[in-house]
Amino acid sequence: MTSFNTASDHLLHRLRDAAQASPASVKRLILHCDVVFGSPSARCQGTGICKIIAREEGPYRNRHCRHTVAFASKGHSGAGLSLYFFREHLCSNLMRLHFRHGYIHVEESCRLPKKLVHQLDLNVQVIPPGQYRLEESNCYYRLDFDE
Repeated sequence: MTSFNTASDHLLHRLRDAAQASPASVKRLILHCDVVFGSPSARCQGTGICKIIAREEGPYRNRHCRHTVAFASKGHSGAGLSLYFFREHLCSNLMRLHFRHGYIHVEESCRLPKKLVHQLDLNVQVIPPGQYRLEESNCYYRLDFDE
């Protein structure tokens, strides 16, 4: 079992316990996605979140330091989106530019993929500009985009 699988199993258990749901219903509460950091108008350079790509489950291969894998779920308030980033998949450049100060600054709106919005039954379709607080845990960071 890889470290990602161990961390993802830990997260699945926490979500199941929090929702007091069966394992089958938890699978619908989270979705794997790729997150590309940067600003859309700067061709994914700079700060913020350039795009989020919903993807099928499978082994993670780091393609570029600006990309990382995350779990997406409905936000804790029920209105927004939460992203879970695992430390072992964050390169030092991402850590230095985006995760070091306890928040992520989004300069431009980021449209969420329709698949993500539909499967998670989200009330939001766009991440608006702003500063979003990072919650740090033992093996991951949680980033909440709530209304």
